Amino acid sequence: MKVLVFKVVGQASRLTLKHYLSISYEFLLNYNKLILKAYEMETLVKTEHPYIVRKSGVCGGSPVIEGTRITVRLIAQFVKTGSTAEEILASYPHLSLAQIHDAISYYFDHREEIEQDIEDNKIKNILRKYNLRLIPHTGIPGVGRIVAEKEFESLSEEEKGKAYTWETLPEEWE
Repeated sequence: MKVLVFKVVGQASRLTLKHYLSISYEFLLNYNKLILKAYEMETLVKTEHPYIVRKSGVCGGSPVIEGTRITVRLIAQFVKTGSTAEEILASYPHLSLAQIHDAISYYFDHREEIEQDIEDNKIKNILRKYNLRLIPHTGIPGVGRIVAEKEFESLSEEEKGKAYTWETLPEEWE
C-alpha cells in the first residue's frame, strides 16, 4: 500500500492512496497552502552578514551564527565585557574567527537592536514577562531554577519563602 506523508510543522499526516483519492481537490489545495505556509515559517532568513541568520524557531528569532544556537547577543555581551575574538574562540572552539568577527560586526551594525535583545533577555525581564519565579539553589551561589506559577503553587512553604519575583530579585542576579 502506498503512503503519502505530508510534514506540517513537525507533525506528519499519513494518507493512504485510497484516502488520498477520495479527498476533494479543494481540500488538497488548502492543505498544500498550509504546508507551504509552515515551510515558510521555518525558513532561514539570511542577513547582509554571511554567517548571521534568523530562524523563527531558534532562539526566539534572534540573530544567530548560522548552524549554531549562538546568538549575536551572546557575542556582544562578551565584547562589552572586553573579551577579544580570540578569547571568545577559546570558549567556543567549534566556531571560526570569521564567524565571531561577523557576529561582532553585526552587533556594531545593529547595535540598538542587539542592545534591546540583551535587555529583553535579562533574567528580571524574563521573570516579569512570563510571571515566573526564581528559586535559588541553597548550596551554589548564582544557581537556581525558574518555575511557573502552577509549579510555584505546589512548592513547600520553605521554598516559596526563598523565591524571587522580578520585583524582589537581588542585584547579584541581574
